[in-house]
Amino acid sequence: MHVRRVRFFYTLFIITSAGKKRRSGKENVARSNDVINKVLQTTFGKLLTKAGVTLTSGEVQNKIKLDQTMFQRNLYNALKRHQHYPQVLAEFVEGLVSYIEDPQRFCLSLLPTSTSEDCEESTRGPTQDSLMRILLGIDSLQPLIANALLEKIPEFSDDNNRVSEHDVPRLVINQFKWLDRIAHPKDLSDKLLEIISISNMSIQREIITAIPEILDDNEHVDIAKELIDIMKQNSQLTVAILDTLTNLNLKADLLAEVRESVINMLSSTEMDDLPVVVKFILQSVADNEAFEAISEVRNNLEFTCSLIPAATSTPSNIRKSVAGNKSKDGVLLTLDAIKASIRFRKSIADGWLKTLDNVKNSSEHLVIDVFAVLILYAVTSKRKPVESLLRNKIRSGCFTEDVLSMAFKSYGQVLREYFENLLVISEVLLRSPDSVVSSYAKKIYVQAFLTFDLYCKQEVVGALVTHVGSGFPNEADSSLDVLSDLVEHHPSHMSSFAIFLK
Repeated sequence: MHVRRVRFFYTLFIITSAGKKRRSGKENVARSNDVINKVLQTTFGKLLTKAGVTLTSGEVQNKIKLDQTMFQRNLYNALKRHQHYPQVLAEFVEGLVSYIEDPQRFCLSLLPTSTSEDCEESTRGPTQDSLMRILLGIDSLQPLIANALLEKIPEFSDDNNRVSEHDVPRLVINQFKWLDRIAHPKDLSDKLLEIISISNMSIQREIITAIPEILDDNEHVDIAKELIDIMKQNSQLTVAILDTLTNLNLKADLLAEVRESVINMLSSTEMDDLPVVVKFILQSVADNEAFEAISEVRNNLEFTCSLIPAATSTPSNIRKSVAGNKSKDGVLLTLDAIKASIRFRKSIADGWLKTLDNVKNSSEHLVIDVFAVLILYAVTSKRKPVESLLRNKIRSGCFTEDVLSMAFKSYGQVLREYFENLLVISEVLLRSPDSVVSSYAKKIYVQAFLTFDLYCKQEVVGALVTHVGSGFPNEADSSLDVLSDLVEHHPSHMSSFAIFLK
């Protein structure tokens, strides 16, 4: 009896809930229809309908009865000839704002309109531009509608305010991209900056990266200055702003000013942003200014992290190693940016060589110089000049073992990526008849063996054995010195390679 009663009430609950949902659905539809009917009685609704657009309710796309250019012409003429022009423009936009108060209707107004089946005047296919984009194409309406649209963005800054699967702020911003004409570019630029100042980080990035596709060239100088100020205040926007600045049409003097500002920020730049910052500086510099820019980059570039070498990443160091992976990636990507600029621009390669050559004091050499040498050496055409530079610096005592040790100790994981070039340089230096130079090569071999993984250790031992059999006494003796030192002081590491030494 009890079970039967429970089933009865459960069934009654289901039926009642379903009835409520049906009534709720019908009520929503009725409410939506009422709103549309009210909108249609406004100046906005009447002029829109007469010009050729049918506003729909629910989730149905708005319909357009003719080609959008003809609709724009019809609406423009209707507004221009209205007895209350230009006051009617504000009245029209007031009706539009009322229409888009509902998030669903607002979202639909940002999506493509549906071309009516009886439309014979359009070749655009089943859909045309969104209602908002079409209206933005009418000069007299554009400023008012632009403000109304952009002011809606903060309402959707929270993920909880998403409409269906659509990213509404992105949809709004997309309405402004590649418009045929911007009626009042300065006003639009100011409005974009205003919305940036009150939006969350995600929307700020979205707007900033879209600026080159929205504003015309005449606004690029002013907006660039504003973006630089924003970047100084908020380093988290550095990547987005530099990407945008790269795509703006800026004169050489302003670009130099921007680059100088970026260089001044270099020492305080987060590791994650460093690759983009360095790339911007080296890509934007003119050939005749490359040396000065590179000198500034070198002096301000600080890899402020200590990475555990791969060979010493014992279980006790795993946590530190994992934490350092992010920094390692930042260093590698920064070096990749330098490598790309050197590879594709001769002036940058020459600038780095000149910068390194100009360092005359051993205490002034930095870890970045070790990487610069390795990167330059990777460019085949620069190998001979790099070898000559390195020999001269070693002979003069300018390029000391201290900077080499620091590079291996703090950036062993990064150096591992340049192992092949490091090995070739070591081979070249060890063949030198100058004992100072060959002694430096011996230090590189030892450091590489102790720092890198098993594969690299094997390659080091193999290279040293090859030197022994070269037939040149000095080269063979230097190589034997290294092998003897490794066997004597690091027998556990060398035991795996005993077969090489028989």
